[in-house]
Amino acid sequence: MQSIPALRSVLSTAIAAVLSTALLGPEVARAQSDADDETITKTLSGMTVTAQKREEALQDVPISITVVSNQLLQDVGARDIKDLQIVVPGLTVTSTSNEALTTARIRGVGTVGDITGLESSVGVVIDGVYRARNGVGFGDLGELERI
Repeated sequence: MQSIPALRSVLSTAIAAVLSTALLGPEVARAQSDADDETITKTLSGMTVTAQKREEALQDVPISITVVSNQLLQDVGARDIKDLQIVVPGLTVTSTSNEALTTARIRGVGTVGDITGLESSVGVVIDGVYRARNGVGFGDLGELERI
Protein backbone atom coordinates (compact mmCIF):
# COMPACT_ATOMS: atom_id res chain seq x y z
CA MET A 1 0.00 0.00 0.00
CA GLN A 2 1.23 3.48 -0.80
CA SER A 3 2.10 5.92 1.91
CA ILE A 4 -0.01 9.00 2.66
CA PRO A 5 2.60 11.49 1.35
CA ALA A 6 2.77 9.63 -2.00
CA LEU A 7 -1.03 9.71 -2.34
CA ARG A 8 -1.06 13.42 -1.50
CA SER A 9 1.55 14.04 -4.17
CA VAL A 10 -0.47 12.20 -6.82
CA LEU A 11 -3.68 13.91 -5.72
CA SER A 12 -2.12 17.39 -5.74
CA THR A 13 -0.68 16.77 -9.23
CA ALA A 14 -4.10 15.67 -10.51
CA ILE A 15 -5.80 18.70 -8.96
CA ALA A 16 -3.19 21.02 -10.48
CA ALA A 17 -3.73 19.47 -13.92
CA VAL A 18 -7.51 19.82 -13.68
CA LEU A 19 -7.31 23.43 -12.48
CA SER A 20 -4.83 24.46 -15.17
CA THR A 21 -7.03 22.90 -17.85
CA ALA A 22 -10.11 24.61 -16.43
CA LEU A 23 -8.37 27.97 -16.26
CA LEU A 24 -6.61 27.82 -19.64
CA GLY A 25 -9.41 26.12 -21.60
CA PRO A 26 -11.66 29.19 -21.97
CA GLU A 27 -8.69 31.35 -22.98
CA VAL A 28 -7.72 28.95 -25.76
CA ALA A 29 -11.33 28.78 -26.94
CA ARG A 30 -11.60 32.59 -26.89
CA ALA A 31 -8.40 32.92 -28.92
CA GLN A 32 -9.77 30.51 -31.51
CA SER A 33 -13.10 32.36 -31.55
CA ASP A 34 -11.33 35.70 -32.09
CA ALA A 35 -9.38 34.23 -34.99
CA ASP A 36 -12.59 32.83 -36.50
CA ASP A 37 -14.36 36.19 -36.08
CA GLU A 38 -11.53 37.97 -37.88
CA THR A 39 -11.70 35.49 -40.75
CA ILE A 40 -15.48 35.84 -41.04
CA THR A 41 -15.27 39.63 -40.93
CA LYS A 42 -12.67 39.67 -43.67
CA THR A 43 -14.66 37.23 -45.77
CA LEU A 44 -18.05 38.92 -45.42
CA SER A 45 -16.99 42.56 -45.52
CA GLY A 46 -16.80 42.75 -49.32
CA MET A 47 -20.22 41.19 -50.02
CA THR A 48 -23.04 43.62 -50.85
CA VAL A 49 -26.64 42.40 -50.67
CA THR A 50 -29.67 44.09 -52.22
CA ALA A 51 -32.33 41.72 -50.86
CA GLN A 52 -34.24 44.58 -49.21
CA LYS A 53 -34.08 46.91 -52.24
CA ARG A 54 -31.04 48.75 -50.86
CA GLU A 55 -27.35 47.95 -50.63
CA GLU A 56 -26.28 46.40 -47.32
CA ALA A 57 -23.31 44.46 -46.06
CA LEU A 58 -23.99 40.73 -45.86
CA GLN A 59 -23.62 40.56 -42.07
CA ASP A 60 -26.17 43.39 -41.63
CA VAL A 61 -29.00 41.66 -43.54
CA PRO A 62 -31.57 40.18 -41.09
CA ILE A 63 -32.47 37.21 -43.31
CA SER A 64 -30.82 33.89 -44.07
CA ILE A 65 -28.56 34.12 -47.12
CA THR A 66 -26.42 31.47 -48.77
CA VAL A 67 -23.59 32.84 -50.90
CA VAL A 68 -22.26 30.49 -53.55
CA SER A 69 -18.98 31.48 -55.20
CA ASN A 70 -18.08 31.05 -58.86
CA GLN A 71 -15.43 28.49 -57.90
CA LEU A 72 -17.96 26.37 -56.00
CA LEU A 73 -20.40 26.54 -58.92
CA GLN A 74 -17.67 25.29 -61.23
CA ASP A 75 -16.62 22.58 -58.77
CA VAL A 76 -20.13 21.11 -58.57
CA GLY A 77 -20.81 21.64 -62.29
CA ALA A 78 -23.88 23.85 -61.82
CA ARG A 79 -25.44 24.81 -65.16
CA ASP A 80 -28.92 25.87 -64.06
CA ILE A 81 -30.93 26.61 -60.93
CA LYS A 82 -31.82 22.94 -60.48
CA ASP A 83 -28.13 22.23 -59.86
CA LEU A 84 -28.04 24.71 -56.95
CA GLN A 85 -29.87 22.31 -54.65
CA ILE A 86 -26.54 20.50 -54.30
CA VAL A 87 -24.95 23.47 -52.49
CA VAL A 88 -27.88 25.45 -51.03
CA PRO A 89 -29.29 23.96 -47.81
CA GLY A 90 -33.07 23.60 -47.76
CA LEU A 91 -33.52 24.16 -51.51
CA THR A 92 -35.46 21.55 -53.47
CA VAL A 93 -36.08 22.00 -57.19
CA THR A 94 -38.33 19.50 -58.94
CA SER A 95 -39.46 19.24 -62.52
CA THR A 96 -41.32 16.99 -64.86
CA SER A 97 -40.32 16.41 -68.45
CA ASN A 98 -41.43 19.97 -69.29
CA GLU A 99 -39.15 22.85 -68.16
CA ALA A 100 -42.20 25.10 -67.68
CA LEU A 101 -43.35 22.85 -64.84
CA THR A 102 -40.25 23.27 -62.66
CA THR A 103 -40.96 24.33 -59.08
CA ALA A 104 -38.74 25.34 -56.17
CA ARG A 105 -39.24 24.85 -52.47
CA ILE A 106 -37.19 26.45 -49.72
CA ARG A 107 -37.29 24.59 -46.40
CA GLY A 108 -40.42 22.79 -47.58
CA VAL A 109 -42.31 25.96 -48.54
CA GLY A 110 -43.34 26.24 -52.16
CA THR A 111 -46.13 25.84 -54.66
CA VAL A 112 -47.22 22.28 -55.34
CA GLY A 113 -48.81 21.46 -58.65
CA ASP A 114 -48.09 21.39 -62.34
CA ILE A 115 -50.27 24.31 -63.41
CA THR A 116 -48.39 26.34 -66.03
CA GLY A 117 -49.90 29.73 -65.16
CA LEU A 118 -49.53 29.34 -61.40
CA GLU A 119 -47.16 31.83 -59.78
CA SER A 120 -44.64 30.16 -57.51
CA SER A 121 -44.48 30.74 -53.75
CA VAL A 122 -40.69 30.94 -54.06
CA GLY A 123 -39.64 34.10 -55.88
CA VAL A 124 -36.84 33.89 -58.44
CA VAL A 125 -34.95 37.11 -59.17
CA ILE A 126 -32.15 37.03 -61.76
CA ASP A 127 -30.10 40.18 -62.35
CA GLY A 128 -32.71 42.24 -60.51
CA VAL A 129 -35.61 40.95 -62.64
CA TYR A 130 -38.38 39.02 -60.90
CA ARG A 131 -39.32 35.86 -62.80
CA ALA A 132 -43.02 35.37 -62.05
CA ARG A 133 -43.54 32.06 -63.84
CA ASN A 134 -41.70 28.86 -63.06
CA GLY A 135 -40.56 28.08 -66.59
CA VAL A 136 -39.00 31.52 -67.03
CA GLY A 137 -36.81 31.38 -63.92
CA PHE A 138 -35.27 27.94 -64.12
CA GLY A 139 -33.39 27.95 -67.39
CA ASP A 140 -29.68 28.10 -68.12
CA LEU A 141 -27.75 30.51 -65.88
CA GLY A 142 -25.08 31.57 -68.38
CA GLU A 143 -21.92 33.29 -67.11
CA LEU A 144 -21.97 33.68 -63.32
CA GLU A 145 -19.76 35.44 -60.85
CA ARG A 146 -21.64 34.32 -57.72
CA ILE A 147 -25.13 33.61 -56.41
